[in-house]
Amino acid sequence: LLRSSVEAMSCECGVDPWLVLSGGLCRADAEEFDDAAAHMEEEPEDLQNPSALAWVDQNASQRERLEAEFANYALSLVGGRGASMMSATPVESARPELQFWACIDERECSFRRHLEEAGGPRVETFGIAGFFDFPVRYRSADGAAECILAPEGSNPKHVATERFVDDAAKDRYLRRRRIFANIELAWERWSFCPVRSLLMSFLLWPFSAMHLLFFTTFPATKRRLVDAFEHSVNPRPSTRLESTMSPSEAARSLATVFRYLGLSRDMSRMAPMVVVIGHGSRTVNNPFDAAHNC
Repeated sequence: LLRSSVEAMSCECGVDPWLVLSGGLCRADAEEFDDAAAHMEEEPEDLQNPSALAWVDQNASQRERLEAEFANYALSLVGGRGASMMSATPVESARPELQFWACIDERECSFRRHLEEAGGPRVETFGIAGFFDFPVRYRSADGAAECILAPEGSNPKHVATERFVDDAAKDRYLRRRRIFANIELAWERWSFCPVRSLLMSFLLWPFSAMHLLFFTTFPATKRRLVDAFEHSVNPRPSTRLESTMSPSEAARSLATVFRYLGLSRDMSRMAPMVVVIGHGSRTVNNPFDAAHNC
């Protein structure tokens, strides 16, 4: 279909389609542009789209002038930055006292801008894509299912396993957690039974009313209260991470991150204190937001 369209356009312009088609395409584009300009010379004001980078409104009759202003504006910004980077005597900036390395998506932009404004030249922030170039499969010590910590579609070969440091604390933690899980399961089963649910509502109505109030009105507060209660009754023991990634492979991944940040050539630009900030994310039934699964 594409080749048929090109051949038809070339034949209309009087160009042999078996020869080089660049001349025919240029002539066809010029003829289409002239036709569009003739039809839009008297375009109403409300059909014009204002441009954020050029003074000319975006319409077909002003396309070349719009592109010229856009190029001049964009290249002046890029050229000014590029000139300082390519010059023989680059402008030296002071070494920052603190650096924040975070995810590159827009959810970190707010506190990154705040840190840069509050700290001035002493604070520097960076956004890093691709899970800090450390794609792994993560296995939690709690027995949860293995999850992939890597960009969508990746199949990491390395595994990071979390293990409890103290076996006695591990057994106590898992035993109490199992008790809480059984209580929650029994509550759910009783709530689905007509007779038991009425009995629960009659005997435990203060707790049911409080639960319903917080669940519908203050869900975040309810979650924090539940987490605080579980942490006070059954605190999580200390853990350690064991990875199948060798030190040389980890060093290569870290070198890639340094190259992304522009620190591979001049390590003196690295601040004496570096804070690496990660975050969790969960996207359900929203394919457009799947890029936030980091």
